[in-house]
Amino acid sequence: MPAYDLHPWDDAGVANEPLGEAGAESGPGPFTITMDEDDPDDSPGHLLGNDRITAIAHTSGLVEAYDWSRGLRCLNRTRYLGHAGGGYVQVMVGEQVAVTAALSGGACALKRVRFGAGYLEKTSEWEGLRIDERVEAPHGDDPVLLHTVTVTNAGATAIEAHVAACWAANVHPVIAIPVLPKRFIRAVARWRARFMRRFTVLPKWDDSLCCRSAHYRPPWRAPRPAKRTFRDWHPKPVFLACLDGGAQPTTPDLTAWNIAPMVEEAFRRDPSVPLWLGQSITLAPGESRTFRFLFGTASASEIGPLVDRWRTAQPERRPCVDFDGEGIPDWLGREIAWHAAYLQAGVCYMDYFGAPIIDQGSAYSFLQGATGAPRDFALFILPMVYLRSDLAKDMLRFLLRSQDAKKGKFPYAFTGHGVTSGAGAHSMSSDLDLFFFWALSEYLNATRDYAFLDEMEPYYPREKGAQGTVLEHVRAAFRHLTTSVGTGRNGLLRCGTGDWNDVLCGFSWLPPVTALRGESTLNAGLATVVLPAMAGAVERAAPELAEDMRALARQQAAALETQWTGGWVARGTLGYLGKRLGVDRLFLDTQAFGVIGGVWTGERRKRLFENIRSRCVMPMKAGARCLDPPYRAMHLKPGVDTNGGDWAAINSWVAWAWSLEDPRAAWDFFLRTTMAARAEAYPGTWYGVWSGPDAFNGCDHPEPGETSNFVFTPMAEFPVFNMNRHSGPLLDVIKLAGITADGDGITIDPKLPTDWFHLGLGLHDITYHEGRAIGVYRPKRETRVRFTVRPPASVTAPPHRHRQHEASDAPNRWGGPRGV
Repeated sequence: MPAYDLHPWDDAGVANEPLGEAGAESGPGPFTITMDEDDPDDSPGHLLGNDRITAIAHTSGLVEAYDWSRGLRCLNRTRYLGHAGGGYVQVMVGEQVAVTAALSGGACALKRVRFGAGYLEKTSEWEGLRIDERVEAPHGDDPVLLHTVTVTNAGATAIEAHVAACWAANVHPVIAIPVLPKRFIRAVARWRARFMRRFTVLPKWDDSLCCRSAHYRPPWRAPRPAKRTFRDWHPKPVFLACLDGGAQPTTPDLTAWNIAPMVEEAFRRDPSVPLWLGQSITLAPGESRTFRFLFGTASASEIGPLVDRWRTAQPERRPCVDFDGEGIPDWLGREIAWHAAYLQAGVCYMDYFGAPIIDQGSAYSFLQGATGAPRDFALFILPMVYLRSDLAKDMLRFLLRSQDAKKGKFPYAFTGHGVTSGAGAHSMSSDLDLFFFWALSEYLNATRDYAFLDEMEPYYPREKGAQGTVLEHVRAAFRHLTTSVGTGRNGLLRCGTGDWNDVLCGFSWLPPVTALRGESTLNAGLATVVLPAMAGAVERAAPELAEDMRALARQQAAALETQWTGGWVARGTLGYLGKRLGVDRLFLDTQAFGVIGGVWTGERRKRLFENIRSRCVMPMKAGARCLDPPYRAMHLKPGVDTNGGDWAAINSWVAWAWSLEDPRAAWDFFLRTTMAARAEAYPGTWYGVWSGPDAFNGCDHPEPGETSNFVFTPMAEFPVFNMNRHSGPLLDVIKLAGITADGDGITIDPKLPTDWFHLGLGLHDITYHEGRAIGVYRPKRETRVRFTVRPPASVTAPPHRHRQHEASDAPNRWGGPRGV
């Protein structure tokens, strides 16, 4: 089986720049991955996507597309079932046939695969022909993939060939499974596939559109389309169109292909339909022909307009982050741009809620079929406020529309068409209101779009017709926080069945008692950060609510101080016999928020970070372990998951908090959390280099640097595409650049170890150079903004407060409001 060179972290898909030799200043260079000879479809993958569709591009040359609109489903399944799902080309010259994908037993022309920011590129060579392919999800909200094929005659004589774009409609519903042991993965895949056999598949050909499609007629007793259902009983058609015209439906030549057993078995299945389009061409020496194909899913009435639009449309450049400066490694700027592209590739759209959300991804979604949780959605919204504020606002709408009309509660997970769930053990998660406040306050204060508070949004379920203003949603969430979550005997917010740490009660000898009576210092610390920010955002519209929020924040700060152990803050109380968790060991997940919220200052803050450095950071090759020492007698092994694993989200909070104490140390720690650092620390582990899971095994585990594979979630079976791995570094760059916002205005107070840097975002452009600070701000609405601008942390100068500025709607050179 051939190996393939991969070049990640190119310049946002504009120009691929090989990264040189591995090193601290150059970042990891081109590296080689050899595919699994037994299962090439199970090879490492790369995520593509836009605001409506997601795709996984494999090093085998195959591409799987996913759609969330009515429940997660793969449109052209390849993994585990042996189907050749699509994303490649078949070329026939005379009686000889080759494909541009590594399929078992076939003549493979594939020579090189490149993963780029937002695209897959392949180069194939065979019989004097060179085939260059590019598959991308064009920026925007069209549920399509664009497959561009260029065939060149590299020989000295004319060549007659038949070229076909190969995609299949093999819909595979990823029906939710809350617990998925590794040994049951294939059996569950077969069980899910059987569901599609209930449908009648109707292949269609539209000559005017040059389009093949597969339509699905549900069984006669299927629920009506608008009904909330655990499974999708009304899957949308899947189609492939040739945008240049001239192509005709092509039947796979299975006998000449030498892979007949696998492909023939796949195409014999009733739900699987080949959507191949091809045409015969003659190329003179040196001549090239380019074909453009559109693969996607949409309702029958939407397919025609989509195809017509993309006959002339060209992909737009997606928003990106530009980060550069003196002393900032070149590879870091490319890695940050890569994170921005990946975070946008993780967007999914659900028809029931009528809004997009960035899903957590990884094994939680692609194996277990569950979309969640709102805390993760909030963490993804935070950097998106600055990169794509319109998308951040739509994601907030998704959260608002999922809020329970009676209780004001947010669900933990989403499955099927409009179905919400507490996912069993997570039905009493106590932190979701706080994370919602964090995301909403960041959006309101950063964009100054306070009019959003007056917009009407429905509650869940939407068919009940209940709705309220965004401010009323905020009141409902605060009421749920103070009454349903509430505080315990020590004054801290309760932990429920878990705060950010879903297995928090697993650290207790009496989990049910802890779920009812236990208290959380993570919730208390987070409250000191987000409640004052939320109060500042709603103060003009609801001063009494703002005061209640500030009062609760002060009360939580006071209660948090009682949990100081002398070197760190305890994790909370267990709810029985006065027991506290985290007195004898350091839980890293709860330490940062008290610093950001201003509870820990002076000597306490200094001592806290000394302990974090010595106990959590220094024992690790990269990142930080989240618990020291881990427990030895638990359902989790030492060093795995929250029992001492290395978590992307926690690292992000710690780097931000550390910058308030020691910017230089915070910067060094931030660099230790990068994918470049992980590639150097664990060169034998392929994941973590261009994407990864939410957590890696810590130094106490026998397999450090890898990820978990326990019974609930076999993360090692799908160890990439977790969006926490990409959102955390983006948030850190924004906060280390010193951008904060509250009800009073916006502050730029850099914590970077340089006096020259540039950070370009959708909302801000900030440049510090030669003793000057230059910035561009693009608010959502015409408004007055008070800016406080300070010099970098390495420069001593008094703060300079700008006068109030009034933003203008006149366009600037970026095409948005001129700003200030």
